[in-house]
Amino acid sequence: LQEHLHHIGGFAERVKDFEEVAAVRYEVGQGPQQAILKAQVERLALHRRLLDVRAARREYLERLARLTDDPRLAAAQEVHLASPPLDLPAAAALSQALALRPEAEALRLRQRQADTEVALAKKAFKPDFTVGVGFMDMMRMGRAAQPLGDLPNRFALQAGLTLPLNRSSREAAVEEARLRGKQVQARSEALENEVRADIAALIARLEEEMKALRLYDDALLPQAETTVASTLSAYTTGQAPFPDLLDAERMRFELQMSRTETFVRALLTRAALDRALGLTMPPAEGVANLSE
Repeated sequence: LQEHLHHIGGFAERVKDFEEVAAVRYEVGQGPQQAILKAQVERLALHRRLLDVRAARREYLERLARLTDDPRLAAAQEVHLASPPLDLPAAAALSQALALRPEAEALRLRQRQADTEVALAKKAFKPDFTVGVGFMDMMRMGRAAQPLGDLPNRFALQAGLTLPLNRSSREAAVEEARLRGKQVQARSEALENEVRADIAALIARLEEEMKALRLYDDALLPQAETTVASTLSAYTTGQAPFPDLLDAERMRFELQMSRTETFVRALLTRAALDRALGLTMPPAEGVANLSE
């Protein structure tokens, strides 16, 4: 929105200059009055557009002030933000994507839990040995023996063996634990495929947007600058009508606006890609660098 404000303001200033040139040509009888009226109508339309963008920017600044607990933002004339780089992630980031995703970590924990449940269910097939030690209180048995006398006869050892006879229920428990493990494994594979597909789609989209930005910077905007300059020269010498000059400037303005929108889409795509990779973007530097 701030970039849009700059572009709209610059366009309005240039149209004002064109209006002055049209007025001079009209005064000397070399241009029609319609050129002046066209320039005035264009400036009024730009002013209306400027009001809309300012209102939207103010709304976002108020929201940003609440989110950052910085009331200065609500009244800031301009906020300087450091844009993150628009480069493609390294190959290492792709391999670490699943390791950094919290949902993948949750599935890994559930897989370990399922493996543990299978191991415990298998242990149920093994015999269960029990060993016990007892000590008889002769006083409570109504005997006249001394409390610490005849110790060997007062100790008792017990041993037991439990055999797992009901194998069907134990086999069902093992199969159920294995089934849960397979379900977790299937979810892990589905998540991996989903993450890889999302990453591939976002990388392809980011590449296209970066190509579009290079097209704007290397071809479209320089060509528009050249067209405006040549049309302005032709108009001042009476070789081109005023609508041609206004159309050339309007084309440059629309390309500037479109370039900004493409840049924003690229930033959003890169943010979505970082999210898919499980990365956390560092806070933008200069968020408190305000022009009040």
